[in-house]
Amino acid sequence: MLFGFGNCIGTLRFSNGDTYTGEFNYGKPNGKGSFAYANGDSYSGTVAEGQRHGSGTYISAAGDKYVGQFNEGKFEGVGTYYFLANNRSRGDVYAGEFSSNTFNGQGRYTHSNGQVFVGSFVNGRKAVPIVAPETLLAQAEVQRLAEENAKQKAQLESQLEAEKREQLVREKQGAAVLVAQAEAQRIAEENAKQKAQLESQLEAERRELLAREKQAAAALVAKQDVQVAPIASPALAIVVVSAGDKAAPQPEAVLTKLEPVPASVETAQQLYGSQDSAVQAPQAAESRTEEQVTAYGERSKWYVTGGLGTSNSYSIVTGCKSPSCSTSANDLGVMIGFGKDLTKNIGIEANLYSLGTSTSQWTSSSEKLKNDYYLFTLGATFSKEITKKINLNAGGGYYISLVNSTYTSSTLNTNKDYQYDSSFVHLGALYEIDGFASIGIKLKRFTSRYYSITDPDGVYGYEIALKYSIY
Repeated sequence: MLFGFGNCIGTLRFSNGDTYTGEFNYGKPNGKGSFAYANGDSYSGTVAEGQRHGSGTYISAAGDKYVGQFNEGKFEGVGTYYFLANNRSRGDVYAGEFSSNTFNGQGRYTHSNGQVFVGSFVNGRKAVPIVAPETLLAQAEVQRLAEENAKQKAQLESQLEAEKREQLVREKQGAAVLVAQAEAQRIAEENAKQKAQLESQLEAERRELLAREKQAAAALVAKQDVQVAPIASPALAIVVVSAGDKAAPQPEAVLTKLEPVPASVETAQQLYGSQDSAVQAPQAAESRTEEQVTAYGERSKWYVTGGLGTSNSYSIVTGCKSPSCSTSANDLGVMIGFGKDLTKNIGIEANLYSLGTSTSQWTSSSEKLKNDYYLFTLGATFSKEITKKINLNAGGGYYISLVNSTYTSSTLNTNKDYQYDSSFVHLGALYEIDGFASIGIKLKRFTSRYYSITDPDGVYGYEIALKYSIY
């Protein structure tokens, strides 16, 4: 190594063919820089004592990419691994916690076919709960009891039918045929009533037994340890440089593809015809849809919104000063905009309003004053779930408004824009129609700051709003 350098920028070539370009401190790579390795790999980011340390981007010769945190040359901390090499793992993405160049902690693995697994990873393996044998036995017992109930029910029905036929035969042998028929009908009704009561009792007992067995099974599963299904750990080859070169060791191989297979006695050989499956997990965990395993904030980020409202806030009228002048207003306002949910409860939103038109007409002449009002708002939104479908919505922020004023008469035609700005707040409620669309009503208050103030305490507007998530 070289000694005596202070803070400088340069290029250092190692004897094994590696090259470093970036900042130095006393002869060692320190600061921001990049490595170009002899095997075709590359790194760009922060460096400490000649090793990848801090935040950076690592690209393998095959094309895979890791973006995240490093510690003493290893993937350590939070990062994202993109499978971009031209192989069967291409298109998969893992985002989450890393330790010692592999998945460790909480993470999210997205397959190229759209399947998603969100949960814990231990040494590159998915953590999957064991189904307790006691649970399977409980389910078998519930099935056995249900079959016994069905069998008893069939026997009872057969017995009741035989008794009814026997009674009818005895009655027909009597002299009073009509009385016998009436008695047979009565017996049939009693039999039907008894049968219904018995069926109801058996059904209630079966439901109660099923509930007890489910509770017992849930308690047993909750007490089980977590079974880690096999996963092919990332193959790492450490390249050791000569004693005079201090470049960090490089992982030559990349993480292999994660594939869903059951964590049971079935092996990857049985399902795929090979044993190179990177992740084995129960089918139940992998078959869940992305909506089932994704939180609200992940599912609904960006959205568009629109609204329709009417009140004096949407028609800021400049009143006539003369008895011969009359004022009319179109109070209908429309709104379009977009926003982003930063969390489940907090977001930002920008909207453009057309607030309506007011017209002042002088009856004694051809003079007319027409004002068109427009408004742009930028603010924060806050939501609180009241029920599963209804959210309370509030917010506020800053707005800039434009008044386009047109004055016409027999001798003059002028047009002028007036601009003003102030603050606003809103409060309302939204009803969720489905996972993407919501509709509701909002009450908005705009603080007045007009070139011709008619409502110094501020103006209010009611708005029917529609919100639709686009990503």
